[in-house]
Amino acid sequence: MLEGRTSLHLEDEEQDLFPLLRRRCEPPDEIGKAIDRLVGDHRRSDAQTPPVEAALARLERGGEGLSPDERERVVAYVGHTRNHLIFENAIILPFARLRLTESDLHTLSLRMRQRRGLGRSTETTHAG
Repeated sequence: MLEGRTSLHLEDEEQDLFPLLRRRCEPPDEIGKAIDRLVGDHRRSDAQTPPVEAALARLERGGEGLSPDERERVVAYVGHTRNHLIFENAIILPFARLRLTESDLHTLSLRMRQRRGLGRSTETTHAG
């Protein structure tokens, strides 16, 4: 449920996007600090996802409501994920738009498609 989707996203970032940003950004950008924060978030998410996913799967199968502990875990997970996405959108994506080249974006897109088992037939043009 969550694990497959989040693992692809984390691989996209950690294997491709973050290394590109580390190469392209200027020292004053201090992108390393931002990336280190996000990688730390990823490790926390790795630990938080399985119990949240198990609780949600049980609900999906018609199980009773969440226990207080499960509810607390789900709320914490959602809050953590929301803050993570806000940080990515406010810090990482603007630097990606500023520093990555068309070639970088093409490579990033190709690798993301390959990771998802999609072919080259879905080529897109970057408007910009």
